[in-house]
Amino acid sequence: MSSSPIALLFTLLALILVLALAWVFIRALSRFSPGTSRNGRVQILQNVPLGPRERLILVRLDESEYFLGVTSGGISMLQKQPCKAERHATQPD
Repeated sequence: MSSSPIALLFTLLALILVLALAWVFIRALSRFSPGTSRNGRVQILQNVPLGPRERLILVRLDESEYFLGVTSGGISMLQKQPCKAERHATQPD
């Protein structure tokens, strides 16, 4: 019975270690997430996969939106337009 408090302490320390590692991992993932750059100028608004290596991406850079086609062979700008006010206003900070 004397080892029970030691086992409980060991379990609590292991839990704290696992939670701390999970927190560090989540922070690292959010820092390098592809949706927003560090200064907030570039945002990926929508990403639509068309096939295993093809996709359409709507990207905002400053006050313009770009509709891009991405394939294994490269990236093509399909359309450029000014930002729509309603979409710009609904984006979370």
